[in-house]
Amino acid sequence: MYFSILALNFSLKYHKANKLKFLLFCTLAITAALLSKKTALPFIAIIPMALFYCRKLAWKPILLTFISLGLGRLLFVLFRKGLVQSDKIRDFATLENPLFGQNLIHRIPTFVDTLFWYFRSTLLHFNFHSYYGLGGYEIATFSSTSFLFALIFLMGLLFVVVLGFIHQKFRLISFGLLFFILSIAGACNLLFPMVGIVAERLVFTGSLGVLVALVFTMDRLQHRFNKPNLSKVMLLGLGLYVCLNGFIVVQRNTAWNDRITLYQTDAKDFPSAKSQALLGQELQFLANEAWQNLDTETAAIYLKVRGARQAYETAIKIYPNYPKIQNNLATLYSVYYCDEGAAIKLTNQILLRHKDYKEARLNHLNACLKAYVVWCKMSPFVVSEKQDYNPSKKINAYHADFGLMNQFEERGKLILKNGLNPNSIQTLVSYARGMETMNTNLADLSPPFATNIDAALHSLYEGKTPNHNILDTFRKEIVKKDALTIGATAFLSMQRKLQNDCFQSAEDYEKAFPKERYADLMDRYFMEANDFQSIIRLHKALITKGKGGAKDYIQIGNAYVNLGDQTKAVKALKKGYDFIEQSKLQNKTSELQRLQRFIEKIESSN
Repeated sequence: MYFSILALNFSLKYHKANKLKFLLFCTLAITAALLSKKTALPFIAIIPMALFYCRKLAWKPILLTFISLGLGRLLFVLFRKGLVQSDKIRDFATLENPLFGQNLIHRIPTFVDTLFWYFRSTLLHFNFHSYYGLGGYEIATFSSTSFLFALIFLMGLLFVVVLGFIHQKFRLISFGLLFFILSIAGACNLLFPMVGIVAERLVFTGSLGVLVALVFTMDRLQHRFNKPNLSKVMLLGLGLYVCLNGFIVVQRNTAWNDRITLYQTDAKDFPSAKSQALLGQELQFLANEAWQNLDTETAAIYLKVRGARQAYETAIKIYPNYPKIQNNLATLYSVYYCDEGAAIKLTNQILLRHKDYKEARLNHLNACLKAYVVWCKMSPFVVSEKQDYNPSKKINAYHADFGLMNQFEERGKLILKNGLNPNSIQTLVSYARGMETMNTNLADLSPPFATNIDAALHSLYEGKTPNHNILDTFRKEIVKKDALTIGATAFLSMQRKLQNDCFQSAEDYEKAFPKERYADLMDRYFMEANDFQSIIRLHKALITKGKGGAKDYIQIGNAYVNLGDQTKAVKALKKGYDFIEQSKLQNKTSELQRLQRFIEKIESSN
């Protein structure tokens, strides 16, 4: 804006002093303006127009000015080469503006509507948001009331513009309005749909034209009515207007305190898919950050998680094909709700439409593995003595309950690393309260889960009860309360199904991304489930496919050690030894020595 006005100033000086150096300065100024931001482009037309309106000039000097501005445009193109990566292609989505992909005719109503919106936003600074996009701004049609109203408004503006050509007294009002139209028309979704549909910042330049028109309208009113006190009345009205808008602006400024404040302010009762998504992402980021700190009040973390879930669900409702946010929601289900079924269902929906979405594929694999681990750990509590007893239909609904119990147990071990004390008890009880807000089954226990945890931990701390796993009590209580039992045959059948789901998900991931290695992730979960056969199956498959190496043989060997088969363990480890020996590892000698000692230890114990 500064360089653009400077270019206008130099052009006026040229026509006043008739010195070519001012035309050169004008060229340099408009080049600097364009390099700053391409929204300066309309000034190539605005500056000659300003000369036409404000100076009684012939066409020749105006033409020379236009040529100097065109030279600045050419310099901008030349300077830009090498500064901008032309191979970076920006893909635009319906989420950002539903007009992407629409033809010119369909964009006309929104062009007229947004032109009026920008004029209104210049004069009245209320109901502003940081992002609009799909859901945040209604796309107008030829039958829309907003379009018809805006069309009447636009025709009124154009009437005043034409009036300025006819009558000298309206000339500068006409100039201000034309200045506004030229400066903002490119952002009004006609030739090129705008990312976000509208944005208040884009009217910054155009607001100068509105102010020019406003000032000279007041001037004409003063001349027309010639009342002694009219100026005072207009100044008073102007003062009240400035105070009102100033108050609204200052109130709005507080929303920009930080990202979370802005997103929460903008997403409140505002159906913009992008605004809701931004809020969910920020809340999820803050929750993840807080989760890393074991001393954080877990109930407060879960409050952020629930807020993120609500924001994501709103965004998806507005824009159903929103893979990134669907995947984020699946992560929330898996990480915080321990509802792997919901995470798997959601990632399946994503992958039907976006087969090469890497994060969703990895999320799906992770959720399948976690579901398998939870099911394996349920065995001591839900398997009935009746071998062929069919499972209760409700048992899968309680999968997340057991998942949360497992998560509480693992996190609890970290919190209790320095011993059981009042501070660690308080942290664990806060965690339990947070879990109740995520899962009503825990809150519906009598007494509720957090109350039970509080009593049990204090009982352990005070020595009233011997040391034991307090969570097993709750697991048994949940099973007993809702008769969640299953026959061993049915349990093993479901376990095999979940196990096969893990391998199928891994195979799909491998097909989509053949260079990616997923074995470490699967190893970690299979070890947690004490399923060493699956570890052997996994690494044998990789070896068969020609993707195996020393690590795969060593993992197979370790699995056989845990299964008590020393012969097969030694055989696999020796093959791993051979792979390392043939490799070019820098620490090959120490690795071989360590592995050899391990093999000798197994052989001696055998």
